[in-house]
Amino acid sequence: MDENSYLRKPPINLNAKQVIAINALSFSVDICEIAFEELIRDLVSFSNNPKSEKLIFPKIFSNVWTIINNSCLFRNILEKHFGVLKTDISMLEFNKAKRIRNTNQHIEDRINEILTLETLPIYGSLSWYRNIENSNNVEQFFLFSGVFDDIKKAGGEMITPNKDKSNRIIDELIFSSVTKLNENNYPTLTISLYKIMEDITFWVEYLELEISKNMNGNENIERHKTNLYAKLKSHWTE
Repeated sequence: MDENSYLRKPPINLNAKQVIAINALSFSVDICEIAFEELIRDLVSFSNNPKSEKLIFPKIFSNVWTIINNSCLFRNILEKHFGVLKTDISMLEFNKAKRIRNTNQHIEDRINEILTLETLPIYGSLSWYRNIENSNNVEQFFLFSGVFDDIKKAGGEMITPNKDKSNRIIDELIFSSVTKLNENNYPTLTISLYKIMEDITFWVEYLELEISKNMNGNENIERHKTNLYAKLKSHWTE
């Protein structure tokens, strides 16, 4: 999102409710973008040197869940404050993210699922493939979060690489987790994290255009300031 975006610095002629909604929207976008960029860097590093020691897995899944949680916030604001229908084609990936997020909010119930049903990754599974530069070769990777008692049951979804699809180093980034329909039915949902980010970009550009139209060509209209900070110097008294 551009530094001078209307979503960062909304015009002062918008009502207070719109300004607050836009502010929440812009922060959720920034958080998703920061987490996604860090996730890609971590996956490139992991792909170069795969290992599961220390906090490598939690750090990777922390960024995944940051994207999931904030894309849900983004989705909810679009629906409740901008009148976007949840059935819109560019909301469908967000809807899946919301179902996964809502199930994960009740993680205490997930413990019973894992014990009674099958080996399910407590924080989901992640798969991707890496395009090897200057070659036609690819490497596929799969991460399963948490403990497992039978490697044959530790599964997830991997997408068959399509060399013509993109030139990304990390591609087909797929997150899988379970949702709850009832006490005995926990279907797995898969989310494309690239699609999540593409849909965020689509809606940001759409909202920018709509706000710009409402400015009636007046680009010099006064706008809200943002991100105040202060630094105070003091000392301890003896």
